[in-house]
Formats: sequence, C-alpha cells, structure tokens
Amino acid sequence: MLRATAEVIAPAAAARVPVTPVAAAANNNMRTSLKVVGLFGLLIVVALFGFWYYLTTMTPGSGSSAATSQAVTYSTLNTPYAALLKENSDFANADAYFNAGNYTSAIQGYRSSLALAKDDVQLAQIQYQIAIATERSGDVEGSIPLFQAIAQNTKFYPIIRAFAVQALGLMLVDGAKVNVRSDIFSNEPYATFLRQRNGDESQATADIFDYAASIYPLAVPLLVSANADLLRARAASSTSAASTANLIAEVKDKVSKADADTLRASKNENEKGIVPLELQLRAKVEGGLARIGGVPAADADAAFKLAINTDSALGPGRDGYDRYNYASYLLSFNGQRNADIHTLLAPFYTDQAYKTSPAVSFFTAEEKNVFGYKVVLQKLAVADPSFKTYLISLGWNNADFK
Repeated sequence: MLRATAEVIAPAAAARVPVTPVAAAANNNMRTSLKVVGLFGLLIVVALFGFWYYLTTMTPGSGSSAATSQAVTYSTLNTPYAALLKENSDFANADAYFNAGNYTSAIQGYRSSLALAKDDVQLAQIQYQIAIATERSGDVEGSIPLFQAIAQNTKFYPIIRAFAVQALGLMLVDGAKVNVRSDIFSNEPYATFLRQRNGDESQATADIFDYAASIYPLAVPLLVSANADLLRARAASSTSAASTANLIAEVKDKVSKADADTLRASKNENEKGIVPLELQLRAKVEGGLARIGGVPAADADAAFKLAINTDSALGPGRDGYDRYNYASYLLSFNGQRNADIHTLLAPFYTDQAYKTSPAVSFFTAEEKNVFGYKVVLQKLAVADPSFKTYLISLGWNNADFK
C-alpha cells in the first residue's frame, strides 16, 4: 500500500479500488518502465497488480510531530481528516462521494469545503484529497501539478507534503506513461534530479523518494531508498570494504528511521493499514543487508517471517509476495535452503486460497519476462520442481526452463 490523513487502503478488507488508475492500464505501459523496475525490484509489481499498496489519505503524527494551529489541535485521535469530517459538512459530503467512487462530485465537494477550512493544516488536507480524487478519476496528468504544489508549500505540514512527493514517486514505479513521466520531471526540483542523473529516470526516481523522506521520514520512501541503495551496490562491478561499510551504515540508519515511523503509524487508527507494506519492504532491505554481511541471516529470516505473518493475518493468500520475496532471498544460499524454498512456495500449488493471490498475476506475466524476473522464477523452479509444474499450469512451457 491511508485515509484522508495517512491511512492506507488495506487489502480486501477496504473494498476499494487502487488510488492510481495507471494500474488498470498496466499491461499497456509495462515496457515503458522496465528501467525503473530494475532499480526498485518487485515494488512496481506490487503496484501494478493491485496489491494493497496505494495511499489515499494521511494524518499528522502524534506528540512533537502533531500539527497545531490557533483554531484546532491535531493528534492521532483528532487528525485533520477526522476534524474535517466533524466540522466541515462540505468535506464530509465530498468524502462520501469519494468513497462511492464518484470522483467528479467528490472534487467539486472538496473544492467547496476549502472555504470552511480553519487553518493551513485543513487546507493541505483538502488539497491532498482533491489531488487523490483527481488521480483516481483517471486524470493522472492533472493530479501531478496538484501534488507538486502541495509538496512545495512550506506552510503545509511536513507529513502531507512528504506523502505528496511519495505519490509522484509511486506514479513512476507504477508503469507511468511517457507523458506522465515527462510532466513530473518538467518541474523543479524533479527536473534537477533528472539532469543530475544524466537523464537516468531510475536514479532520478530514487532521488524523488529521498526527497520525500527529507521532508518527513516516512517509512515507505526510506525503505524504497534503502532497497535502491542495496541494488545499486549489487550492480557495481566492485566495491571496497570501506564503501560497503558506509553503505551498511547508511542503510541501517534509514531502516532505523523507518522503524520509528512504522511505530508511529501502528498507533494511529487512520494509518496503521500501511504497516504490512512497510514490513514487506523492510524484509527486502534486511535480506539485502544480510547478503553483504550487514546483518546476521537470522535477522533477515525474522523480518521475512514477520512480513508473512502480518500479511497472512489480513486474509488467505495475502502473503504471496512475502513468500516470493523470502524464497528469492534464499536462493543466495546456493541450494542449502531449498527445503525452505519449497515450504514457502508450496501454498501456491496446494492451497486454493492462493489462486487469488496478487503474486499469481506476476508469475504469469513473467513467462514473457515483463519485469525482468523470469530468471529468478526459473531458479526457484530448479530449487522446487513442484513450483515448476505450477508455473507450467499458469501458461509457462517446458522450453522456458531450458
């Protein structure tokens, strides 16, 4: 994967469509973003196949990070979203339209509610809702300047500004069309990111997530950034011991900050739905650290198991990507943990609940190597022959394994 103030759309329980309409047209746009996929790994797959990853709303934190004004004091119990629902009838009506999928009426209602906003905090919240509703309506390009304006307005509270930047980053790893990508990178500071990276959109996208985390240390951009750091290091031809040590220290610092934000989110009723996603991303980072000696293998195992347990509690088959991520990591043990790989993958071909797992769409698409992970699935098929049989049942051929 947030309610109007940092809440996340939970998997099936939320019964809502993904925030970005890009996912609906993903198959037409997959090829355009392979360069970005290479840097961010499975993150884009989670987005494209409608896992529970999209953010819809947000709320300021509690304690010292809570937003306040002369008119209203906000907290985890009285978020800007909650306050607006209680005090602003136009906002409440607009939100009802939003939840019903009537985004045109929602946008009109949110705009009307601006006149009743009591402070910059509520103005920011309403404008964020307008941006989200615009994106959901299918006007992704129209939402870009709205998110960018929120991010640039230093009168707005940091969390909502960070979420606005994060929304732009998620568009880029969500198979964005060429015109969407060009619109994002046409304005500052995004144009500078692209220029400094010599036109490399994947690197510039990583910079966007770093920018989001610099405004407020949200867990998702921190963990996406940490994963990108590790993937870049793995792609390097050689690294010194000193550079590896620095990398480990930097990634651990990001993980520590992400853990603090995950704890904050877990205490917020509007926001705790994002925690499973954060744990999934954290496990991937811990696996990357373990591969370069940054943490013991036992720490990575614990992180992956926590992600699996957290997602499985949300419903049957919801831990599909967690199982794939964990099994992929275990390939680095060169056959020594093939039994564990089998245990992780077996539910896909023995449990009917996993037929609807979002990971199945990914497995099916990779027969064409859409995201560049076919080789990983081929290796998993070697480690677990029953998984090979399962892939063939999804449309793979014996020739795919030669």
